[in-house]
Amino acid sequence: MIEISKYKNSLMKEIFENQTIVDAIDSQSENYVKGENDTLIDENIFPYLRIPETQRDADCFVLMEVDVTNVNRHNKIYSDIRITLWVMCHQERMKIRLPQGSATRTDFIGEQLIEMLNGKERYGVSSLELVSSRGIVFNDKWQYREVVFKGFDLNREVCED
Repeated sequence: MIEISKYKNSLMKEIFENQTIVDAIDSQSENYVKGENDTLIDENIFPYLRIPETQRDADCFVLMEVDVTNVNRHNKIYSDIRITLWVMCHQERMKIRLPQGSATRTDFIGEQLIEMLNGKERYGVSSLELVSSRGIVFNDKWQYREVVFKGFDLNREVCED
């Protein structure tokens, strides 16, 4: 079986090690320590889809999910995987333009994620391929950019038998 938690841990680490993304998140969390990017975990970078509940959470977040979308019944060695990343930003944070230009915060971070992951062979046994990048208005307070990649990996359960 695909080890989803390992994928998510690797993705979180790669995101918080990318200083351009960290700077664009520009965390407002009181638990974030500038210069200690791993303090963004469970504050602004989550290994699941988190929907902020309070105005206090008027910030920017990177959320993720890893799905096994297909195990071929004729060739059980490989499993298709889908990595979905959401860059979610409060409307108040969207108003603040980034110094890098006129891109919105969700667009800019989404572009950075695409640059970081598209065509890379760090996840699974194939290169990740961008499936889509789309902007979505969640409600009157929150917007997000959904970035989806696909690839495939060995089905370890079958390979270890």
